[in-house]
Amino acid sequence: MDPLSKGPEDTELVRKQPVDGGRIGVYTALGALSGAFALPWVPDTLARRIRGALAQDLCSRFGVTLTPGAREILAEPEADMLKGAFGQAVRFVAIRWLRRFSPLGFLPPVRSAVTTYALGHLMNRYFARHRTERATRMDVDEAKKLRDLVDKTMVEVFRTDLNVPRDPRAAAPEDLRDAVTQVVDGVVIAVASLPDLLSRRLDAAFDAAVKREVA
Repeated sequence: MDPLSKGPEDTELVRKQPVDGGRIGVYTALGALSGAFALPWVPDTLARRIRGALAQDLCSRFGVTLTPGAREILAEPEADMLKGAFGQAVRFVAIRWLRRFSPLGFLPPVRSAVTTYALGHLMNRYFARHRTERATRMDVDEAKKLRDLVDKTMVEVFRTDLNVPRDPRAAAPEDLRDAVTQVVDGVVIAVASLPDLLSRRLDAAFDAAVKREVA
């Protein structure tokens, strides 16, 4: 027997391994790029392609076939109220207005990046912890259920009473920095901690949404 060949157990183990954060980070960067175009229809078209590829990648990683209808549901970047030509026009005008008349022109790329990251991170958690379906295909009904959970999570994540696990970070026994260095370090460390904080809040909100769905 070839020592490099993989048996069924090895294949199943590979499929059950979550996608690493670096891989999702690349999709997040691509999602931010898709939101940077101030042209009608272009941002949503790119976002659908990127989110669709992300969903396909994750499903394949966990040994699940993603049906075309299910992919379309998961790839949709916006809520129902902003679908169609009218929604495209509203977003186009809003992006142009933000860039021209306010310092908030970075918001569309940030929003696109955050929603792309949330989709990848929460799909990872869904497959690793919460999927009860035994089918090897994700169909439209399951995709609608998952998309509803993701959308609810994106609302719940801002709740002030959300039970979020603390960051188990140890403190150094001494702090030998001067006051200015402490302040600057505090700001830099806080910014660097945002992805981890977002992940922990997403996890808590998603788990709560799943729990309510099952109850």
